[in-house]
This record gives sequence, structure tokens and C-alpha cells, in this order.
Amino acid sequence: MRLGVYDLAGRLVQTVSSEVVAGPQKLVWDSRDGSGRLVPPGTYAVRLEVTGDALAQRVSRVVGVVY
Repeated sequence: MRLGVYDLAGRLVQTVSSEVVAGPQKLVWDSRDGSGRLVPPGTYAVRLEVTGDALAQRVSRVVGVVY
């Protein structure tokens, strides 16, 4: 399972990933970029990709970051 966070220019800000196991899953993005700095407040696009043995799925959403 992989969560990609992108700014509105389409640049990858951060990637959060986890091994897929049976049962409910949870990924958390702490609003930090790849260097560990807090991202500026604003709107970001996130894309969740889940790949299984027989199926791969992608879901995209828009999230807002405020402090």
C-alpha cells in the first residue's frame, strides 16, 4: 500500500507506504515533506495505491492542510 502526496503543481511531496496484511489498514501522513519539514498550509492531492494478488486499485482525493 502506498500513499503519494502531491502539491497542486503535481510535484511529489511525500510518500507513505506500508506492507499490506489482512484486515483493516491505516496510513498516516504527518504533514511533512520528504526532508521532514512541515509543508505550507494549502491544498494537496493524495493518491492511494493498493496492489493485491489479483487486483490493483488507485484512489485520489484532495486534502487541506491548516495550522
